[in-house]
This record gives sequence, C-alpha cells and structure tokens, in this order.
Amino acid sequence: MDQLNNDGTQVAITNELQTFNEGEQITERVAAELSHKDESFIRYRHAHHIETRTISWLWPDRIARGKISIIAGNPGLGKSQITASMAATVSKGGKWPDGSESIVGRTLLLSAEDSVEDTIIPRLMAADTDLSQITFAEILVTTNNKDKNTKFDQIDISKNLLELEKLINALKDVVLVIIDPITAYMANTNDNNNGSIRALLAPLSELAARLNVAIVCVSHNNKNSDQQAIFRVIGSIGFVAAARAAFLVTKDKDDPNTILFLPIKNNISQDKTGLSFQIESCTVENDIKTSRVKWSDKPITISADEAIGVKTKSDSDDDSPIHEAEIFLKKILTFGPRYSKDILEQAEAEMISEKTLRRAKKNLKIIVGREGFGNGSKPYWKLPRQEATSTIDAQSDHTQPTNAVTTYGANGHLLDS
Repeated sequence: MDQLNNDGTQVAITNELQTFNEGEQITERVAAELSHKDESFIRYRHAHHIETRTISWLWPDRIARGKISIIAGNPGLGKSQITASMAATVSKGGKWPDGSESIVGRTLLLSAEDSVEDTIIPRLMAADTDLSQITFAEILVTTNNKDKNTKFDQIDISKNLLELEKLINALKDVVLVIIDPITAYMANTNDNNNGSIRALLAPLSELAARLNVAIVCVSHNNKNSDQQAIFRVIGSIGFVAAARAAFLVTKDKDDPNTILFLPIKNNISQDKTGLSFQIESCTVENDIKTSRVKWSDKPITISADEAIGVKTKSDSDDDSPIHEAEIFLKKILTFGPRYSKDILEQAEAEMISEKTLRRAKKNLKIIVGREGFGNGSKPYWKLPRQEATSTIDAQSDHTQPTNAVTTYGANGHLLDS
C-alpha cells in the first residue's frame, strides 16, 4: 500500500490491520492514527479471521439478542401490553407463552405515548414484573460547564446512540431495549424515505449486535387495508427490511375478543407460527385499575396475510413485477399526493423500473396533476378520489399561478409526467 505521507503513517496503519482481527480494535487504532489528518478509511476483516457464533435468543425462535425486531399493529390492540409482558418474563427469567424459557435480565424502556406512573408501571405490576429489573430512559440531559446551563431534549436515536450505549453499559445487565413507538424517537427523519430509514436503523442494529441486546421497536400500521402485511407497517419498507423479525398484532376475525400475534417475517428462524392472547382487566396496588395480556399456549398457524384478509403473492392472479409496483404505489400515496420525481426516485431505490411503475400507475388509474404553471411547475400523482393535502392543494386553472395545482392544462387535457 502507498504511504499517506513521508512520516510512515500508512505503514503503521497497515501493520495494525494485519495485527488485529476484530473490527472494533482496527477502528480504534486507525482512527487514532488519522485523527489529525481529516482522512477516512474502510474497516475490513478477512473471513478466515472471523469466529462464527450461534444466535443468542431472548425469546427462542422469535426475538433474538443482538438484533432489531418490530411489533406493528393498529392502535388499541395491545402492542404495549405485549412489551410489558415481555419485560415481565425477562425480569424473572420466566417462561414465554410458547413454553420456552427466558434468561434473566434488565429491560430498558423508551416510551413516548403512555404515562409511566399511571399506565406503564401498573401494567408491569399486573404482569408480575420484578420492577427492580426495569429502567426508563426518559430524556436527554445536556450540561454546559462553561455557562452552567442544562438543556433537556427528547431522545433522538439518529443523534443520541452514543448516550444510549453509555447508559446500557452503565446499567450492565440490559438484555432487552423497547422503543415505543420508534417514530417518536426519530426527530426529523423522514419515515417514508427508504434511504433515510436504513441510514437511521443501521447504526441501531450495530449497537444491538455490539452490546448483545434485543431491541424491540413498536410501530403502527398504515391505513391501506388491502396491502400485504409486510407493507402495512407505517412508513418506509426500510423498517421491516432492517428488522430480522417483524410481527403483526391484529384482531381474530372469528373471535373479536382474541388478538393475534403473527410473524410478518423471520429471517433467523424456521418457526413461522403465531400466538394469540386476550386483554383482561385487573386491579393492582393502591386500587389502580389496569389490564394485562393473557396468552394462549396454542400455536396459530394462519399467516399474517390470511389474518388480515389479503391475497398473498402466491395466490394472487397477478404474480408479476407490476403487482409489486401497484402495492408500492398504494403505499407511497396512502397519505396524499406525491411529486412524480420523488416517486420515481423511490421506485428506483426499490428496484422497480419506470416502465413497470407506469403500467402499474395506469392499472390503478392514478391521477396526474401539476403544481404551478410553465417551466417551473411540478407534476404529482395521487390515488383516485384522494383529497388534496395541505402541501399540494388542488386549484382551478383560473387561480393565480403561485403554488397553483391543476389536474388539467390550458387545453383541457390531462397533464402527465
């Protein structure tokens, strides 16, 4: 390798790369060598130096340590109740609903929707949790020694992973991290942009692997009820792509009192069965009314797609790339019109060709409009009968040209892109 300069720095780096096998050691040493040079480098390891290892399970064949998992479902179906049940099981090393055994460890909870005092802790108590094994990460505190000011901010996993890692290391016995919901801890990250989500979750995944903790992210479903389960998780498909396992929480169509917990995907286990549970009311200390999950030990064999009543790709009449493109368009246009340029770029990122996308657009009778007039106008697409949003307002051709949008041009013909 060529030297970076005449002082032999590159030779020293090369020697270190040959000496150390572990990527973290390489990074630490090389970063120190380059810290004064504004240089960057690619960390690498040779395959024959890497020691293989088995997957470390928190919940055998469902939730793995060192990985990200996702639990998604509509509001009010018990997603947070499930995570309370998981924390309870881990706190005492109890048995999981399927009869497998859990290790004992601490759960670190990041919860942005429910009150700790009147909701989460009573639920944990109802689930027979050892509360000494539960820690809440509540807020980011930043102190400035220079002006003696203290700043309080919401935790942002796109910026505060170092602080999160310090906390987990300080606690020492964390085996489960619950982020509920994941979107509340993303600050300004665009959750509909696949690239942004992958860039956000990749470092989180590395943190999980480095510290050997299971990270369970809770999310909501979008409103497209005709989509396959894997596309129902709100936001970009990047959420499900980053997770090694993803689960759907949905009502049992045959029993309104029963809720199903079904795998959407599981890349690290052959077990494809689901579980079911009911929510039962109870009273805990201080006469606090709460509720808990009552699991059934019987496996559920229907798929997530079958449970929500959509055709799977295998039984669809149109088992083609166009079918996949139609699903993509329905998902990306769920919340309103989108500029065609953005749609084409995201489709390319999802490996959907422009030709296939436009055929799917025609099949779905996508409406094409244009914001503004002349060379500076922007074409957009929207689903049939979809109302205009606040960001792209449909207007008449006779309105002022500033920020104007119309589906038809001056000649009365439908505009296209």
